Amino acid sequence: MEQDDDSVIQHVTSMNGKRKQRQKDIEEDPRRTEEYPLGTHPSWHEITDILNTNPTLIVNTHSNLQFSQSENEPENYPQPENWEDILNFWTVKQIQDTFHAPAFLPHKSHWKGLPDGPKQLSFGERFKSFFPPLEAEFLTSSVWHILKGIGYLKDYHTFLTNKSEHDILCLQDGLKAAFDLLECLPDKKKTGINSQPWRYHPEKGGPSFIVNAKAYKIRGIGPPKKNTNLPRPRAIATHTRIEALLLADNLNISFDDAVKHIKEQLEEDSEEVNGDPIQEQEQDQSEEESDYFNIESEDSEDSEDL
Repeated sequence: MEQDDDSVIQHVTSMNGKRKQRQKDIEEDPRRTEEYPLGTHPSWHEITDILNTNPTLIVNTHSNLQFSQSENEPENYPQPENWEDILNFWTVKQIQDTFHAPAFLPHKSHWKGLPDGPKQLSFGERFKSFFPPLEAEFLTSSVWHILKGIGYLKDYHTFLTNKSEHDILCLQDGLKAAFDLLECLPDKKKTGINSQPWRYHPEKGGPSFIVNAKAYKIRGIGPPKKNTNLPRPRAIATHTRIEALLLADNLNISFDDAVKHIKEQLEEDSEEVNGDPIQEQEQDQSEEESDYFNIESEDSEDSEDL
């Protein structure tokens, strides 16, 4: 079939520019339950908002362990001694109990339906930011320089130096799997080895933490919720639009002028059918006045007869 050369017909029948309808997930359920406090598919804005106001509502924390206390540390200062303690330390609840005014940020990863733009690294992939390679060089002013001399980085780099490639790969795979289980991590925006371990939130003032997307009590990310309070623009009827396009092409005028012309024609036709409302009002008023004078005349004649 040959393509129609009529530009107007092509414009009317073209599907270009039409937005695709979002395919609704068969598991999507808007009901709010204990298992899914925001429904199964809340919007990204809802997730961001709840993490800012009530983060424990949406996270699925499994552990509730106690920490041992050190006599040389302030009261309630956590002292993780094993892997379970570490998992519990990096939870929203424990961070709220440990840090002053912490901020919790969303993790743009893992789920379908995320907003457009680049995705963030998974927690498993983030372990390299906290376990930099052996050849990494640190500034003397960097906290990582201190940790390399007396902290866990010293032990890690010693392991990288003395162990076989197989042992190193096994350890790194284990670290990746371990980080993937953490509920929170410091918001370390910059990936440079000399960047700060975390950033402080400009509004809340405390340190910022990213909450692992895998910990959310959801099944996916839903579309943005429509604001029903906003006025909706009035759409031109389809047949009117087609008529305006054809008229604009025939008269060589703009589409807006064609729409205006059609509306004026419709108003004129409506007035011809319904009549001039002003004339009808004047006619009705004249008839009422005539009836009024007739009544007065009849009353006058009756009084004269009396």
